[in-house]
Order: sequence, then C-alpha cells, then structure tokens
Amino acid sequence: MESNTYLCAYCGAPLSLNDKECSHCYQPVFITRASVIRQNMNKLDGKKINLAYRRFCEKRAENEPQALLSLGITHLQQESYDFAIRNLKKAAELLIDDVDAYYYLAIASLRGKRPRKCTLSVIKEVTGYLDTALNLEDQGRVYYLYGVLIDDFYNWKKLRYRLTSSDMYNHARAFKVNDEDILEIRSLCHLDG
Repeated sequence: MESNTYLCAYCGAPLSLNDKECSHCYQPVFITRASVIRQNMNKLDGKKINLAYRRFCEKRAENEPQALLSLGITHLQQESYDFAIRNLKKAAELLIDDVDAYYYLAIASLRGKRPRKCTLSVIKEVTGYLDTALNLEDQGRVYYLYGVLIDDFYNWKKLRYRLTSSDMYNHARAFKVNDEDILEIRSLCHLDG
C-alpha cells in the first residue's frame, strides 16, 4: 500500500500536493540539484525522505514540467537511469529553455559510467545535450562537465576533438563553477573510483 505522505527533499517536512514551497524551510518544492538527494542519503531517514519526495513529484509530473525535471534528477541520483532519462527528456521537451534539463540529461545519458567507458555514439549524444545547454546559457558547471568529457573520453583515448578540455575548464572558472558543482559532477560521472 502506497503512503500518502509527501516530504520536502530539503528538510523532510510534510508537503501537500498543492504546495509551491515548503512551509518549514521555505525552499521551492521542486529541486534542481542532484546534491539535495545525495545529501539525504547521509541522514538517518534519508531514504524515506527521498521516496516520499519522489512520490510527490510523480503525482505532480503530469501537470507540471518542473516536477518531471525534479523526478528525473531524483531517479538519476538513485541510479535509475532509464527512468531518469525518460523524465529528463520529457522535461527538456516541455522546458525548452531550461539548462538544468539538458545538463542532467547529459549526465543521465552516461548511465553511471565514466565517460571513457562509454561508446562514441553515447558521448556524441551527451555533447549534443551540453551544446544545447550552453546555447541557452553559459554556466560554469556545464563547461566543467564538458571538460571532463573531453579529458576522460577524447584525451584518454587519444582522439582529436574540436574543443579542448583546458578551454572548457577556463570557461568553467570564468562562469563561476563552484566546489559543490565539481563534486557533484565527479560523483555522478564516477571519476573518483
């Protein structure tokens, strides 16, 4: 039997299906960072919070594209890549100018593998999503992820590519990539293991 309790991904407080923000921590109910879900895994009741939050997004996803994005991010962090990709593709179709949808779709398309362990066709698909994200808005974390892909796939396999990782890392710094973004990318791309 499914519980009807929905919880805020940030603080674990109860949510109503009509809420736009949490009445306890005042955060928006829809997350845009995978790190929120990852941080919950370190809490005693983190799995319960993440499951209740996922159910909340599932209930709202039919009518709210932002819920699809949050649901995709939740599935990505829980390593349910097929569900993540499905929800993130729908979110990208509906939120055509949302950088987060393309950014997380790029990461989900790696399916939990290091870039060097992916096929060239997967890497081309991923770089296509990153190109789209950068056409929408310059963001440090998107440039950093692009640099990681070039380093860990093209440079590692000694293949030429039209861009250089050093250019991408320079752009990442110029557009204020932060330590949290770098840790998230390294974790989601399994670079430290």
